[in-house]
Amino acid sequence: MKRHGLWPMALMLSVVGLLPPVDAHARPHAKVLEPAVPARKDGQATIVAINAAEVVLDVGAYQGLEPGAEVALYRMIRARHPVTGVTIEDRFLVGRVRVEEVAGALSIVRPPPAMLQLLHTGDPVQYEPLRVAAVAPVAQNTPAPTTPDQTAANCPACPACAPTAAVKGTDAETTAVTAAFRQTLGKTPQERILIWRAFLNEWPTSRYTQAVRAELNIWSAETKGATGRTTARSPVIEHRTPGPVRVGEEVWLAFAAADWSAVTDIRVHVRRTGDGAYELFRPEQSGRLQRRLRLPDAFTADAVGLQYTVEVALVEGGNLRFGSAQAPLEIEVQPPLAAQGKYAPHSTTFRIGGEYVDFNRFRGDDREVAGEAELIYRLQDPGWLYAFGIGYGVMNGVGGAVAPVDQFTTAGVRQVHTTGPRAGLPVLRNDTMNVHSASFKYAWLSAELALHPVVHVLGRLVVGVSGSQSNDGLDAGVEAYLRLGSERGTNLRIGGSTMADMGRAGSLALTTTVVERLPMTVLIEATNRPVASDIGLRLIYEATWWSTDAFGLTGRLGYNLRTIEHVGMSAGGGLTLRW
Repeated sequence: MKRHGLWPMALMLSVVGLLPPVDAHARPHAKVLEPAVPARKDGQATIVAINAAEVVLDVGAYQGLEPGAEVALYRMIRARHPVTGVTIEDRFLVGRVRVEEVAGALSIVRPPPAMLQLLHTGDPVQYEPLRVAAVAPVAQNTPAPTTPDQTAANCPACPACAPTAAVKGTDAETTAVTAAFRQTLGKTPQERILIWRAFLNEWPTSRYTQAVRAELNIWSAETKGATGRTTARSPVIEHRTPGPVRVGEEVWLAFAAADWSAVTDIRVHVRRTGDGAYELFRPEQSGRLQRRLRLPDAFTADAVGLQYTVEVALVEGGNLRFGSAQAPLEIEVQPPLAAQGKYAPHSTTFRIGGEYVDFNRFRGDDREVAGEAELIYRLQDPGWLYAFGIGYGVMNGVGGAVAPVDQFTTAGVRQVHTTGPRAGLPVLRNDTMNVHSASFKYAWLSAELALHPVVHVLGRLVVGVSGSQSNDGLDAGVEAYLRLGSERGTNLRIGGSTMADMGRAGSLALTTTVVERLPMTVLIEATNRPVASDIGLRLIYEATWWSTDAFGLTGRLGYNLRTIEHVGMSAGGGLTLRW
């Protein structure tokens, strides 16, 4: 709460001001604090001090104020017109309270804590010099009366709007922003936020957007920052227009507010683009903070967009709007991703990519390089066979066992590396021992079986030429995976593979398509590759950016470890074409 460092003076004023009037000759200074002639008769006063829970006003018995009278406390703020740039002083009603104590020229009120934290010294007060003790309390959130030159009807006469009122033939955008400015006068910061947000929803590309957002920042700071929090019953309602949806997908409209007590009704008017009439719907409560509406499936039956407007009716009268009949909010409905098995535009996919994997701090004694190219064809009208493919790959690696401790001979002499890049050096803890290489050049046939629309089994039969210290010739491998979920949507994949003498691997991968053109995968893999030795763990992140529906670029990063110190990084990439 703002005090301006005047609390000692304010305390003295409050004490002296509450003393009974005395003869001016006996106390010469009393005439200054409590003049015999009223200083004002216009019903206006000012907050001169705030002492703990007490607010001192510079109005009292001399102005006709009596204990029990009701006063209106306001907060003074500045508002800037988005078109003319003119700044005016405006105010909003904080609340109404009854006067507790009255002296000649001062009085004391004790507002509730929520109201007290909004008040500053110098803020205006309005009162009626009448006895009103028997009158029922007026609601704290009664709208603040505005001064005559700030009402909507007389706004062209106010300093901020006058320049625009003088311009004939003003365009619709300028007229709309001026009308919105008029509506904000005398309103609380929260009410102003709602009005300006409604304007931005209706005019999302307005040339006044920067000026309006500057005003929004001021009012947001007023509601959240050190300048105080308004407690008027005017909810800030958050709503975002949904992004593009596919044919057949669910469409939800959500509205969130911290306090719904000021809202009597929400009416959502929806139509398909091109239709003449709107259909009326009302959201249902979903938890304490949110109301939601699921649109009927008929609205996304085909690739026709949706248009809608929203009216929010308030307890204290008036409506808030999102969109309008002339400029409704719009939702794009895109053609469906090809139905399960129906891949006429994208039945064929070609992938090529590679990866470098290191397990030991880039020392070159525990690493692998791999690359693959694959062609997949999806049947146009599949039964249990969903797709099949062919491919070719190459794997080449160097590795060995991880030394658990420093290595010594039975005679107590340090062992040294006999192979690998560290040949001749002592074998220390977490080094790679008995370093040797392995390779595998292979081709495969693959098939994908549809057990259920969202349960598929994928398999590869691998044949190739192996090169290692234990086998140099023809060898084989196999891979098998179970995928739960749509191939081109969010899915979970689990499975494993064995690749000749290179080793084995088991993995669990989660793919998400939250960003439609940027599917992302997180993968955990346990493997003893590249030379079928100690098991290591790989943590991998992969993302594919689809610049068009037919071309995608893939990037891959990973962290690999066999022990807490025997670790390394991996990186890879590739491209995908589909037609």
